[in-house]
Amino acid sequence: MSFSNRVEEFMIGQVWAHDGKNLWDSSEDKLRYRRQICQDAKSTVRSLSGTFLASDDFSTDDLIKCIGIEQFLHPEIAQHKKELKRYHLYAVLKEQSRQQFWGIRDEERLANVSEAISEWSRQKAHHLAVGYRDIFSD
Repeated sequence: MSFSNRVEEFMIGQVWAHDGKNLWDSSEDKLRYRRQICQDAKSTVRSLSGTFLASDDFSTDDLIKCIGIEQFLHPEIAQHKKELKRYHLYAVLKEQSRQQFWGIRDEERLANVSEAISEWSRQKAHHLAVGYRDIFSD
């Protein structure tokens, strides 16, 4: 692995659990970021609501504005994403519980369960990446 000449490397000592909160964003910062993201997404949805959402006539730029904020476009999309996350968490925790019950530890099986459940997300990310490639390669 090599680094650019413009990259600076800093070494810090071990971060202990009680010190970690001082090095990263505070919970107030995270809440502020989340609110800003929601505000920006809702603003984008409002600006697009009268244009292409009701028709098949939309530009690539309009489509790009929607990537990552799909859950704000329609309540059913938000509900679907919540259900997928909930099911993923349930499947992983159920497998952990099964392994604990039988006194085994199989990280590979746990990873396979997680991978199988998240296939939809990986396929979506792949389609987005292909779309970006097609858009920006022209």
